[in-house]
Amino acid sequence: MDAALLPTTRVLTHCLAHHASCRTRARLSTIWSSDNMHIIRDLGVKDLMPRRLLHILPNEAGIHLIELGSQADEVPFIALSYTWGSPTPKTLKTTKATLKSMVDNGLAMSELPATFVDAVNVTRAFGYEHLWIDALCIVQDDGEDWKREAPRMAVVYGNAVCTLHAVDSGSAEGGFVPGEEQTVEGVLDTRGWTTQEMAISPRSVLFGRDGIRWECREGSVVLHSSTVELERSVTIRANDLKSMFVFFRDWRPPGHEQDEEPSEEGCMDLSFGGFYDDEGYLPFFRVWWDFVSCYTARNLNFESDRFLAMNGIAAVAQRWARIRNSWGLWLDGLERELMWYVDTNPASSDDGKLHATDTRPQRTNKWLAPSWSWASVKGGAKIRNGVYDLSKEANDNLNKEDAVWPALMIKPEIGIPYGTSFDQSLPIPAWKSHESRSIQLSGDLRSGQVTANKIIRPDGTVSIRYDMEVDPVGRWSDQEKYDFRPDAADEFPEGQPVKVWCLLVHRLYAGSCGIPESVNLSLVLKQKGQETGVTTQPEYIKRSDMMAERTFTRVGYLETKYATMRDMDGVNEDFWWKVVWLL
Repeated sequence: MDAALLPTTRVLTHCLAHHASCRTRARLSTIWSSDNMHIIRDLGVKDLMPRRLLHILPNEAGIHLIELGSQADEVPFIALSYTWGSPTPKTLKTTKATLKSMVDNGLAMSELPATFVDAVNVTRAFGYEHLWIDALCIVQDDGEDWKREAPRMAVVYGNAVCTLHAVDSGSAEGGFVPGEEQTVEGVLDTRGWTTQEMAISPRSVLFGRDGIRWECREGSVVLHSSTVELERSVTIRANDLKSMFVFFRDWRPPGHEQDEEPSEEGCMDLSFGGFYDDEGYLPFFRVWWDFVSCYTARNLNFESDRFLAMNGIAAVAQRWARIRNSWGLWLDGLERELMWYVDTNPASSDDGKLHATDTRPQRTNKWLAPSWSWASVKGGAKIRNGVYDLSKEANDNLNKEDAVWPALMIKPEIGIPYGTSFDQSLPIPAWKSHESRSIQLSGDLRSGQVTANKIIRPDGTVSIRYDMEVDPVGRWSDQEKYDFRPDAADEFPEGQPVKVWCLLVHRLYAGSCGIPESVNLSLVLKQKGQETGVTTQPEYIKRSDMMAERTFTRVGYLETKYATMRDMDGVNEDFWWKVVWLL
């Protein structure tokens, strides 16, 4: 393998010597949020190493696990990104029972699965002695050890010299170039955890059936020759994870572009700074939602890892943004954050290929997040944001750099939930209270119904069409066209009309936004508990009864398009402010 790695070794040496962005580290932090605080605590210079590493012994004698603790000097190491495959009793991993033996005696090369053997050999060929593999460096049956180490993936992958990615191997037994039976093409790109592993790693070497590919923060190249010329990454592409990481590392709030990194001497505590402004944060939000789209399209073995598996990126993003997050949505600009939807259209995929998003979306099997959070939808469903999609389209059509925002159609006084963090497994018991997950909104509410109908295409394939009917009272046009996108398909049984309520949140007017038709963006809701009507005049009922009938869960997203509009006086006459509580 050493000869085959010569081009890779040359590129690695070149990158280490000449690529400034690949050498520039993000300031790593822990983030803590609550109802009124946002605390950032930077990690100290002695806390930037994994707690354990594998030491590669000379002469192919094997590996030893070494304990570094929490205050270790830096040691250069390589990290591995791979797919475990289906766990079996024979799956090699460190447990509480084997930890002492792993440290004292280690493992012979003959005891390692093929992917680990290849990782050891490549690490040695690159001239390094230390390797990090999650199965061996985290005690897998120790809940406390997992809770301590899992949020530190930015430390591991961000500080590794480079990461080795086994992209086509269906399990740890497959090796870097798996045989036919072990090959699952592109399997690594379907795993949720590997999103941040690729994004955070300054340098990546991708091993697959088609050869070796190099990717770093300054470019990429297929290593089929001795070339060291890289395709330089000069713009942020929608599926370029390393460029997204560089953006979050380097971005600063408007007016704080020259803020210096804190001293290397220690940690720093910061409180919520109130830096937010709509215009200046637009680039941040757009890149964030590009990342969310990439991440949510992938699957997780444990849905409870929904936030934890992206904590490394989230912490880097929040480090300078200094805005609170609640259940995956930024509280500043929450009225736009709420307008996410599940994209099941393969034509919108970044690479044009069919992905797991082509299946019908589902809620998580057990309650993990409120219905208004994208985290309530199972992994493998690609999440996008309608406001930022349409805003970008309007910007492009008008050739404007300034943000083109939709008109807000709800009252700006929003009852917001508590801030939450990304560094824990879901669900967090303290976050399940009504105060932590309830949003209060006030806007125009129209009743409607959705029916899921099976459509058989000429080629024999089957799809589901969601037919929407909305109460004409409150309509903006007599030619409204509805594009309903469900959060979870199983909430709309085939052929059975489901009663819903549509809360209008945003409106984009065709004339000023450079789009072919005007668009209304609505949240589609369902009454929680017994389905009743909504009282028009709230003063006629008790507040407790009003809260009962106005408590909703989110079930989807609706775009209503129209080329011509009703007389505005008629629209205003039908418009009636209604308070809703969203769980």
